[in-house]
Amino acid sequence: MAAMPLAATRPPRRRSRALAAPETPARRWLLAAGSIGGTIFTATYLIEGATRPGYDAWRQAISALSLGPGGWVQQCSFIVLGVLVACSAIGYRAALRGGWGERLVPAFRLAVAAGLLTCGFFSQDPGPGYPPRAVLLAIQSQHAALHGAGTYLCMFALIGGCLAMAVRFAREPAWRGWSVYSVATALAIMGFMAAFGAAIAHGGPAGLFERLAVGSETVWGAIFLVRLLRRGVAV
Repeated sequence: MAAMPLAATRPPRRRSRALAAPETPARRWLLAAGSIGGTIFTATYLIEGATRPGYDAWRQAISALSLGPGGWVQQCSFIVLGVLVACSAIGYRAALRGGWGERLVPAFRLAVAAGLLTCGFFSQDPGPGYPPRAVLLAIQSQHAALHGAGTYLCMFALIGGCLAMAVRFAREPAWRGWSVYSVATALAIMGFMAAFGAAIAHGGPAGLFERLAVGSETVWGAIFLVRLLRRGVAV
């Protein structure tokens, strides 16, 4: 009996579903929740940074706004953004359904949310220059250590999410240019956060570099959302 050709023994390859906006309005709003939260978060730290007495937005970290009088505003901003980013994971799952990254990208979104919520519930210790006349601690407190862990989790998850989306974009002809943009955004976040760490250690413009890192992903997410929704729903 003659052997069957190898091609005939393989099951047909399942075609990946194209990246598309979620079919229902509710899931579209969930997809947009992260960008809405990012806009609120950005407006909050810009206004607080410009109006908080003694705070230098050029040099101070965003998290320092959680300290001193009115610190609860920035804490609530972290928590609100964390909840909205968690909601956006559902929207990303719907948009990526049937293709690469369907589960991985939402997992990164949930990790970002967990980091933001941790930063909201646990504040950093006082730093050089803020709050004014604050006593610096010789040993880092436990809540500051948790805040730092939340920050690292958030940043690494943002980078991972951009890279995961870059792989998905590379597999779709209509989005391949976005693969390059997504990798560039991930590299920008890494570069700005490295500069942030160096500036913190040497008294440089740490606040500027952190805002550039956060803003890089916020802009990426907003532009992606607009383009995806303008393309409509794929059948």
